[in-house]
Amino acid sequence: MVDQQDPGDQRHQEEGSLLMVQIDHLPGDLLSEVLARLCSSGAMNVQLLPTLTKKGRPGQLLLVDVPRDRLTSIERILLSEVGVTGWHMIPTQHVFFRTELLDYEVTVIGPERVLQCRVSGKRLADPGSTVVPEHSSCLELRERLRSECGLEVPLREVVRLVSDVMNDGGDLSIDLTGHNGGKGRSEEVAGETPRHVSDTH
Repeated sequence: MVDQQDPGDQRHQEEGSLLMVQIDHLPGDLLSEVLARLCSSGAMNVQLLPTLTKKGRPGQLLLVDVPRDRLTSIERILLSEVGVTGWHMIPTQHVFFRTELLDYEVTVIGPERVLQCRVSGKRLADPGSTVVPEHSSCLELRERLRSECGLEVPLREVVRLVSDVMNDGGDLSIDLTGHNGGKGRSEEVAGETPRHVSDTH
């Protein structure tokens, strides 16, 4: 775990660029592929906003948050995949606070079996801050509940249960013996302290 620090010491800035790309010639299925390519090529964030362009034509405004070292590769995708030959580029300062990724060993008690699983969460690099479950961990747990325990638990419920386990500082177990997707907690299974994995932002 990290030492307690003044929040001001954790604030960082990095130079980057925000690309604004006007699109009015691509269908949705191709746009979805473009978004995936941009993300896999190093874009920090990608957003697509519906717009009305000249002459009332519907279009999209593509916003791409690009680190300095990924600008060339992102621009190649705009040229080849999007098919545009120009865009606006705004120099930006990406402001972020240091975060850390934590792993938790959680016991899930089902009606017919006990499931041991590892879930991950992210929080500000301050032991007193709230841990937010990682989406991929919750998806994996939901699928394991379905395939290994025969339980159909909605993803939103899995996220809530995992968040409770991560943040209450007590027993790292989830009790689903009462009903499918139950909300109980077991006090019979001893939990473990979270394991610090890495710093990220």
